[in-house]
Amino acid sequence: MEGIEELKKRYRTISNEIEKADALFILIRESIQQFPENTESNKAYLSELKGLVSRNKPQKGLAHVHFCEGLLFSEEYSEKALNEYLAALNIYRELHEYHGVAQVLMKMGAIFFNIKQCDKAEEYYNEALKVARRVNDELTLGRALVNLGLVLVEKKQQNEALACFTESIKITQQSGDKFALKRAYSNLVIMYGSFKQYDKAKEACLNALKILRKDQDQRFYGRMLNNIAIIYTSTQEYDKALRYFNKSIRIKNEIDDKTYASSILNAGVVYLHLKRYNKALVFYKKALKLALQVKDTITASYCYAEMAACYALLKDFKNAFNSQLNVEKFREQSGNIKDAPIYIAAHKGLKETAKEFESIQIEKDSDPEKDVYKQLFEKSRVEKLPEGLQDLSKREMETLSVIRLGMTDKQIAEKLFVSVATTKTHLRSIFVKLSVKSRAELITLIHRFRLFDKQ
Repeated sequence: MEGIEELKKRYRTISNEIEKADALFILIRESIQQFPENTESNKAYLSELKGLVSRNKPQKGLAHVHFCEGLLFSEEYSEKALNEYLAALNIYRELHEYHGVAQVLMKMGAIFFNIKQCDKAEEYYNEALKVARRVNDELTLGRALVNLGLVLVEKKQQNEALACFTESIKITQQSGDKFALKRAYSNLVIMYGSFKQYDKAKEACLNALKILRKDQDQRFYGRMLNNIAIIYTSTQEYDKALRYFNKSIRIKNEIDDKTYASSILNAGVVYLHLKRYNKALVFYKKALKLALQVKDTITASYCYAEMAACYALLKDFKNAFNSQLNVEKFREQSGNIKDAPIYIAAHKGLKETAKEFESIQIEKDSDPEKDVYKQLFEKSRVEKLPEGLQDLSKREMETLSVIRLGMTDKQIAEKLFVSVATTKTHLRSIFVKLSVKSRAELITLIHRFRLFDKQ
């Protein structure tokens, strides 16, 4: 399979408009799949294709237009994309254009995979594979195998997924489809990593990096560097892991890759393993800032989870608690967060720090504020807590912790060594931040969520 630049050159050299439409279709298909962020140029290509088709009116060209419209819609408007794909599918079938049929079936499978209907996606991918094998369509075959492998990963059928990625690599090496080959290698690395077959994972990574160097694909190259760094993290070769993470971060930054934040997050995990918690926090905060800029709520959620663990290890339970509340907030925003391959290292680090946190002992004469936040942090890791808690100040949190005992304003003031007027100010602020209208409602909320019960 030719690269994008070669496809552009070939398209420009063709004079016959029907042949030109076929060449432009291939260019659009590859450009949208490999560089979906280039929205304006992809739309311009599609507009040109529509012009060629309207002048010559070939049925095949019309199917190509529907197919490309489906590709453009697939990220945000799945129903519109499906309608376009169905229109293309009907025309391809009428023309007995089975290469087109196989490609459309594969793309319809991707729609269902994106909306988490894995059984439906598997059905379409298998049908695409059946058609592609019948007409010896190696391009679709290699790509559909990668996609089917991803579905099987979701369905926890790891061995079957591994077989799909392995077969895809054999086919794409023969067909020269570097796009599918890179994806297959990338997922093969993840699979070997999940099986803890780290030597095989490293070998697959290094093979992929050779291809990527020759192909000068900086985007995939940066991501593969991140993957091999994750493997080195798993084998506790932290110096090598940091070296590869730093290379990945540099490249992703240069090309403005949206997964830039995930590499910074994973580098933070290495510092966490090295027990350099403050250094880890620097990386997590930077990753969080970048994730929020591109509205990557999944990475943001993992950043907050790692920050919560780090703060707990540093015995800063106020920040640990506030970070943990944000984990829940972003989990709700991003829907069903799954263990995406890119975050394997982050998950492992989080589990280890959570386990280490259990062993932390707070001295009996420690700061009362730490005791309050320690209780809330522990509770927030297993239960959902009311909105607004993270906005309370230190004094407001202390006031909240004693009001549950039914104390008067004067008794609260005496216990906390503040004036009655200050206590009333704190209570008014608490009412606003927790959206309650009375002391009775506030006490009810405290008891309903068991905020200060001992664990």
